[in-house]
Amino acid sequence: YEAERTTLTTLVRQAAGYGLDDIAWDLAAVCRCLFSTRGHHDEWLATHQDALAAVRAVGGRTGEAALLLGLGDLYIDKREYTRAAGPLEQAYATFTAAGEDYGAVLALRRAACVDRILGRYERALERWRDCLPVLAAHGDLQARVQVLRWLGLTLLELRDLEGAESYLRQAEEAARGLLGRAAGQVRLALADLLRARHRPAEAEAEYIAGRERAQALGDVSGIGYAHFGLGVIALESGRYAEGRRLLGVCRESARSVGDPLLEALGMVGLSAALGHDGRTQEAERLLAGAAAIYHGLGTPVRYARCLYAHAELLDRRGDA
Repeated sequence: YEAERTTLTTLVRQAAGYGLDDIAWDLAAVCRCLFSTRGHHDEWLATHQDALAAVRAVGGRTGEAALLLGLGDLYIDKREYTRAAGPLEQAYATFTAAGEDYGAVLALRRAACVDRILGRYERALERWRDCLPVLAAHGDLQARVQVLRWLGLTLLELRDLEGAESYLRQAEEAARGLLGRAAGQVRLALADLLRARHRPAEAEAEYIAGRERAQALGDVSGIGYAHFGLGVIALESGRYAEGRRLLGVCRESARSVGDPLLEALGMVGLSAALGHDGRTQEAERLLAGAAAIYHGLGTPVRYARCLYAHAELLDRRGDA
């Protein structure tokens, strides 16, 4: 694979240099699939920049939009959310101008993901709702399930349980014929809903089912998120030692795959577990670490929640 990686990168550069924009664009798309699974961000960036220059030179708008979408996905993969916004917005505008409604919603759904991370919840919700009819018309079941799940999770974060359940049940129904990661993610989202509705036994069963599916697929982030949910349920049930263990596993899973959002989530949960044990200084360090991660990612709402949790911890300790 290492030799192929170098060869593919060189081929894209050469095709772009010779003005073979279609070939450069097609090869870059192949490279994106390979490089994204291996985390080869430098090569992903180089191939897309080379191909983008070639398609722009001949005014290939669809190719330009597709490559901009690929660059936006790259920055999301690198957790550079603010940087991802520009290429994704450009991709959406370029697809729209070219009359490519399907490409436009593929870019829009990713731009909405960035909106959610950056705290622009209403904009994200509106954009995802706009995506659904086009995705249904084009028969993209996988993308439709993702969007329904994101809508549900965002409303759940905003404490709109009824709205969240409506979208998550639609996602559950749509995912019945799917066997991949998307179906497992729906199970975990439903577990979150059940936990929010104070139905811990049912939520626990869903987290376990989601974890089993994630394990079968080798989805380390999915496994880690299931451990987070199970850990929170354990804490809420008074099983503090079990909660600490599960949340610690969540954090380590996140670290192993470079998932800072999940790592910070695990740290916040673990701080609550340590706070129950009276280990407030350790809990404070974890909250400070999680806040630093969120601040570095440019996620203001999550950062503010960390500061609020820290203030509550200090208040309980009597230091506020």
